[in-house]
Amino acid sequence: MKFLLIAIAFATTTTTAFAKERGLFEFKIQKATFAAAHVKNAGSGKLLLNYEKGEVTLTVTQRFSCPEGLMCAQVMPAPVVVELPIVSVTKDACGIRTVTAKDDGRPADGMLQEIVVKDPTRMTCKTFVAVAPTATYKTAFYNRMSGKEVKDQSDMVLALNTNRLVESDILETSLAPAMLVEFTQNSGFSPEPTTRTLFVDATGRVLNHVQNHRTGLTSQSEVAQLSKGALNGLEQKVNSINANAELNDLNAGQPECTDAPTSSVVAHAQSGAITLSRTANCHSFEIQDVYALQVREIMKGLARLSR
Repeated sequence: MKFLLIAIAFATTTTTAFAKERGLFEFKIQKATFAAAHVKNAGSGKLLLNYEKGEVTLTVTQRFSCPEGLMCAQVMPAPVVVELPIVSVTKDACGIRTVTAKDDGRPADGMLQEIVVKDPTRMTCKTFVAVAPTATYKTAFYNRMSGKEVKDQSDMVLALNTNRLVESDILETSLAPAMLVEFTQNSGFSPEPTTRTLFVDATGRVLNHVQNHRTGLTSQSEVAQLSKGALNGLEQKVNSINANAELNDLNAGQPECTDAPTSSVVAHAQSGAITLSRTANCHSFEIQDVYALQVREIMKGLARLSR
């Protein structure tokens, strides 16, 4: 009876560590270093963090492969699926959760499986670029043939799939988020004439769109994801810009030129689109506003980051 009471007390302590956590979050695996013992020839993958059920599920597809010069059966390998119960959730001063899910079968001659997830979706500290979620998958077992313990570890960098958020008050997203600020650069006369537009949308995504006018090809990539605090700060600056301010020519009275690179920074405030700066014909135009200056510098910094 004494042992039973101790076991019940331990179980209660373990579950209450994450009983107050809520939400279902799905992350896609952006990049990973998988141990050969875990995944062979990895394809796409995802990680499901389910606070409601107290579970973490890792799923990684495996691509078909056949050694060169050999004949192989055309059978797709089964995906690797690891489902583990959450045993603890800790939170640091910035609200970043460290979630540990584990099943240790070594006392019964089995294997230890452990997934540790760093979940920054409820992060409260302000950072310019959001902290990326990560996960580590570890296994360990005792090899009786060698008499040694065998350990393997796989490391993953994740990205939140916002379409799968459930009961989360962290992100407010849209399938077609509005543009907040855009920074456009045109190469002018060049062997490879291109137009590049770097923009921040209403969800905080920083996207880089490049169009090659010679080939007609376009490409788009996600450079970064602003944290909620950084996004709110940027929105406040944009909506504080004097919409009636005029563009001043900083090179007034100087000669003009042709075929030179051009650029512009446009903010989409609640009052409408506001051109903060523009360069054309070797002249630079800016509005004299402290918030416009701050937004321009932020966009220039993001442009340097995306190179």
